[in-house]
Amino acid sequence: MQDLHEFSRLFSAEFSGERAKRMAGQIAAFDRGQVSPGIKAAIELVKSELEKAELAAIKIHRFPVDGKSYWWTWKQPWHWTASKAELRLIEPEEILLADFAAQPCSLGRNSAATPPKGIIAPVIDVGRGLSEEDYSGKEVTGAVVLISGAGWGAATAAEEAAQQGAIGVITDCLVEMPPLRTRENSPEQIGYNRVRVEDNGSAIFSFAVNYHHMTRLRELTKGKRAVKVQATIDSELATGDLLTLSAAIEGEKKRDEEVLLIAHICHPAPGANDNASGTALILEIARTWNRLISDGKWPRPTRTIRFMWVPEWTGTIAYLHAQPEWTEQLQLVISCDMVGENQQLCGGPLIMERTPDAVPSYINDLGEHFLEKVPVDKGSYSSSNSGSLWQYRVGPYGGGTDNAPFVQCNVPAIAFLHWPDKFYHSSADTVDKIDPTELSKVGQLVAHIAQAVTSAEEAEVSLFVYNSFQRGLARLGESARETVWALHQITDSQKIALEMDKGVATLNYRAEIEKKTVASVARLGGDDQRISAMISDCQTKLEEKSALLQTALLAKGRELAGEDTGASAITRSPSEIEAAQLIPIRKWTGPLNGIGFITDKLGWKRVAWLRKLMTKDLSLRTITDHAAMWVDGKRNLLEIARRVTLSTGISVKVETLIRYFRHLAEVEVIELRTNKKERQ
Repeated sequence: MQDLHEFSRLFSAEFSGERAKRMAGQIAAFDRGQVSPGIKAAIELVKSELEKAELAAIKIHRFPVDGKSYWWTWKQPWHWTASKAELRLIEPEEILLADFAAQPCSLGRNSAATPPKGIIAPVIDVGRGLSEEDYSGKEVTGAVVLISGAGWGAATAAEEAAQQGAIGVITDCLVEMPPLRTRENSPEQIGYNRVRVEDNGSAIFSFAVNYHHMTRLRELTKGKRAVKVQATIDSELATGDLLTLSAAIEGEKKRDEEVLLIAHICHPAPGANDNASGTALILEIARTWNRLISDGKWPRPTRTIRFMWVPEWTGTIAYLHAQPEWTEQLQLVISCDMVGENQQLCGGPLIMERTPDAVPSYINDLGEHFLEKVPVDKGSYSSSNSGSLWQYRVGPYGGGTDNAPFVQCNVPAIAFLHWPDKFYHSSADTVDKIDPTELSKVGQLVAHIAQAVTSAEEAEVSLFVYNSFQRGLARLGESARETVWALHQITDSQKIALEMDKGVATLNYRAEIEKKTVASVARLGGDDQRISAMISDCQTKLEEKSALLQTALLAKGRELAGEDTGASAITRSPSEIEAAQLIPIRKWTGPLNGIGFITDKLGWKRVAWLRKLMTKDLSLRTITDHAAMWVDGKRNLLEIARRVTLSTGISVKVETLIRYFRHLAEVEVIELRTNKKERQ
């Protein structure tokens, strides 16, 4: 077994949070659209640093994009370039509202070009602009619409504006996080946004303004005088090459098995914490680790460590699509996204995002183990003390960054990020918000997890099994305690019976997931019979623990009810009956872009109900993502809905899930078979 304390000491001495912050500052200077000159320049910069650090297998991968073709269900982006853009209020007063040269965030990605002298158009306030009702009685054809307070729904609002005939949008698209950030308490921030490109290559334009300007514009539109703006945009949508960058530290014994550290390098300037910080962090990890090996201070790892920089989502999808068999080699993926935040300034803790229950993995427990070892008073990973304001938490799978495509390919992938962040996706996400000490903490944490996996032999693998087994026992106990607590809040005997049934079902589900979590270590252990025997023994004990807890739970329920409650009667709604009869059969391969694909294929109007619903309830995206991962050709939609609830804690509206899956069937992503044997 390699000495992790010695690794910690050596890594800490060589790793520089200050160096990583300086690199993040250089990257943040580029306006890094997903396929753009800015991201090309940023990738070339990182490549030159990798060459200086003498990494192996350094390569820029090029993927042609045309904005129309697909990688699986993912439409390729356009190569979008903007060189100049201004938005000026010209009537009834004159104000420079937005200037791309001064603030790249202000111009919506993919915005269409105007004639050289610009376009003059009236401005009409449509409120949040998320529904047809917002446009009632307003003629917006050929106009620029004001969209205020749409937040996460800004892109959907822009799509609605295009459907209504508007030529452009002015928005204060800041994502609000009350009370940490609202438009009112961050009136100078400009949130960045994007617009949809139609199949024929056409698009409207979009400008983001700060809250001061939005307030003034809305006041003026209430007056009697006409409000007009002049928009001037020099931009181009074209075909081009999407770029990703990779490098490696090659393994000694099991070179074909890989641990991947990935960060997205895109986003409008400045995009310092999101995600110049992640880009610079894994670059510094690569430099540090390779230096220790080349200096003879640390042995070459057993497995290969690969580093990758990509445009978020699209770069990962393009790479996976080009070589789907690569996922079989991956032992672990760690996505580093927004990892440099000064916690006191930005407002959020460090979060480790777990894999979902649909992809149970020992990696969650291993990551949590190392998180618990991070000292909270210093940047040094190898010392231990307490007392600072530094905070972390372990969070559920969110699916919002580059761990998600791997998870959807059944690869154990976790993510590190900070949330919330009061400067997120805004002009204020500047390099002064990055803390080099935070970069050191996260860098050493990520390196420790990667080191544990990449060099794991039998002794380490057995520790991983035991770690997940013990934590699994604790989770089973916590599940039972939660049910007992809920039972004590109920006085009606029938409701107690329902809660007992729910508790027993949860324990059965939890035991299933914990057993699979322990078994996931076999991905590292191969055919080692001792590891297999240990896994089997732990699974038996987990099953026994679950049975004991269920017995105790039923006894507690009967005690509280004062009678033999027996099994509760279950009455299904019409939607639940329908869902129980529908079995989705997977026809797609690779990660699924369900909402985007059905929008592309069925058209905006057919899917507008779902997109607008999601602006009111962000959990719907979580629900649809998790539901797709539970599709195995055997479970019906009601079973899938229940598993989504058990794994996320989110209550699922079955009728919404049915409608969504019928859309997926319509575009031939799935086949929906009817199970006629299922009855109420």
